[in-house]
Amino acid sequence: MSSIMIGAGQELGKFQHKDGLVYYGVQFEKQRLLLEEHRYKVWQVAQMASYSVEKFTVLLDLELHVIQGHIDALKEQGLVFESRDILSTSFRTKHIAITKGYIELKNDGEFELTEFLGAPPVSLPLITATVWRLANPLFSLESLVENLVQVMDMPKVDIVVMLSEAIIFLVSNGFMAIDRLPEA
Repeated sequence: MSSIMIGAGQELGKFQHKDGLVYYGVQFEKQRLLLEEHRYKVWQVAQMASYSVEKFTVLLDLELHVIQGHIDALKEQGLVFESRDILSTSFRTKHIAITKGYIELKNDGEFELTEFLGAPPVSLPLITATVWRLANPLFSLESLVENLVQVMDMPKVDIVVMLSEAIIFLVSNGFMAIDRLPEA
């Protein structure tokens, strides 16, 4: 399993925790999301200029209280990794597929839905909101809703409710800052 890569291939870093697992860290706004090597696939992203030759696979299972526990443990050991590179990186947001925890963006304009059995029920809305935030800070909530209507078999009003609940959760936990929620 390779390290998390950004753009041309800068390695963000990894840490050996006291429980023996290897954690990969990325900078998410001012928060740090840690991905367990043995439970999650490595997150690979590329700059928009090179997405035509890349295949993006993103696996996010945002049990924030668990992740925060990992962060706190690493802080105690002085092993929290800092990087600002993620802030200048964009996903191609036109084609987004989301299930319980697995998102695959393909450069041919198609998408695949893959079940990730280890994801908790709350992962779907959390991933939805997080993908919006990581994809592009200028990518509006309204645009995300319209995009999800095209790729998910759900009424628009249900998507708005799901997304709103997810954003409220993320904002209340300090993982996101927004001005307003989308309207149905």
